[in-house]
Amino acid sequence: TVRRDFEECGEIVNIKLLNNKDTEEFRGLAFITFKDEVGFEAALKYDGDDYAGQRLRVRKAETKSSGKGGGAAEAGLDAKPEGCNSVVAKRLAPEVTEEDLRKFFKHCGSGPVHVGLLRDKFGKSRCTARVDFEDGDAVDEAMKLLGSKLKGNVFTLNYC
Repeated sequence: TVRRDFEECGEIVNIKLLNNKDTEEFRGLAFITFKDEVGFEAALKYDGDDYAGQRLRVRKAETKSSGKGGGAAEAGLDAKPEGCNSVVAKRLAPEVTEEDLRKFFKHCGSGPVHVGLLRDKFGKSRCTARVDFEDGDAVDEAMKLLGSKLKGNVFTLNYC
């Protein structure tokens, strides 16, 4: 996997694999955050190498200064709406509870002010939740967790 292959460069603190919105197949794009600059520098050495029949392009992600969520559009996300205080988490493991989500996002600002897990008419999880925060800064912190795992599933995040 991409994670395993790039872990030899250094400790990975976050990885976001981008999937096609329609087919949900991996698009061949990933955002990898290393614990330190040493890992990033080691990864740069792979730029131009062959990887599974494709030429690798390794570079530092560009920060957009539009004030509307950074490089969200480039990451396959919607732009951060003005005044946004919420995220939607999708593709959650069926076992994930509202309490699990509160704990997961507790370091984003002062933590979630509300977590709403969507359920069907029988009370079964629909594997989607809305997480509300006090302010947009906490939302920015939450969005840094893209590509994380909870109860074994890598789930998606987007602005809500």
